[in-house]
Amino acid sequence: CHVFMDWRELRPTAAYPWDQLCDFLDGRGVPDLDDALVSLELQPVHHAFNELLAPDLVRRLADLAEHPNGVVAGDRPTSRERAEFSQAAWARCEDVIQKAQAIYRSRRSAAGLDPPAPIQPRQIGPVFRERLHGVMRMPTVEAVFAAPWPAAARRVLPSPSPQRTATVIWGPILAWCAIETIAESIQPKDSDRIALDLFDRLRLREPLAQAFQSLGLVGEQGWRVAARIKVLLLARPSAAQAPGHADDPVLSPDESPTAVASQEPAAPGPSGAIASEAESEGLRHDLWLDPDVRWLTGVHDADGHTYLVQEPYEELLWWLQMPSIIKLAGVPSPDKASAARMASSVNHALAAASAAQYRVDLLAGQGTENASQPAISEPPAVEPADSYDPISDGVPGLSNAAKPN
Repeated sequence: CHVFMDWRELRPTAAYPWDQLCDFLDGRGVPDLDDALVSLELQPVHHAFNELLAPDLVRRLADLAEHPNGVVAGDRPTSRERAEFSQAAWARCEDVIQKAQAIYRSRRSAAGLDPPAPIQPRQIGPVFRERLHGVMRMPTVEAVFAAPWPAAARRVLPSPSPQRTATVIWGPILAWCAIETIAESIQPKDSDRIALDLFDRLRLREPLAQAFQSLGLVGEQGWRVAARIKVLLLARPSAAQAPGHADDPVLSPDESPTAVASQEPAAPGPSGAIASEAESEGLRHDLWLDPDVRWLTGVHDADGHTYLVQEPYEELLWWLQMPSIIKLAGVPSPDKASAARMASSVNHALAAASAAQYRVDLLAGQGTENASQPAISEPPAVEPADSYDPISDGVPGLSNAAKPN
């Protein structure tokens, strides 16, 4: 039996379409009707993201990507085929932008915040296509590095010898490109903070996770990759002062949304600006408090200390280089110095973690011992790198219940 109590009568209005929610739920129960109403409002943009990340389009992206000579047998894709794909991808991304802009403005207005005046999607189209051009050239970038990428990099980035299926690799990158483009269409001058606010305010975690599952990421792996995108948005230096709550204002008080939106959107940066995201080594101290970072890096307690797991941490470090690698791939002559800085950033971060014996408190600057002379003699045992499987293996020390909301 079910006992229903505390009845109240709700009449639909333009602001509260309870009748549409009733039809949408079709008899299902929800913990919170107001929250369900928000989810209903977000359905159009979530559906548009699903269309952009549909397996057929992501597979096409993987097939048309440029590879070093001799890697791909048979006929290589033509410039015309790539141009046609870029146009098809932009058509779906434009739909995402139109819906995201409208709902983002509505959500900010509902929170009592002044929504910025967005740029027309057609004005931002060249920026998306230029970014997509760099994405399709990503497999060629590994050759610019002094040494071949390790297995951890090839599990999260496109390369001539990836360790994951094509759609699993390319889908998250296409999703990130869309989020970046939406943010630039809303406010180019502050797109980093806008992108982070978009992720939360439009509740993109669940639709992205579901889309990634349809691309081949089994179970909670789809959620992990969605969390990885959130961490990438959070890790950028300009996002360090981003609002901690989705209802905090994003615009500074002296900044006119109209004036910002009237500017031409900036194209991806020149080669001189490449690898700016990779200048700092490892994660910022405050990021070790973030639940997504802790989940993705396998943070767990053992022997009275808190540790990370090396393999997923290395994956995250390489994933954080992805925007710089896209910029590097987008220039005619990729700069080896920029590639060296990225590799050095990852290697130094891994060396620091090893010196700290993978203790998170030392990496976060909270420990009292010198990281090079830890108080403990041996870190807890973890699986060797050659047996680590991010698909089938769970994170040591964590259960499914530890998955963040």
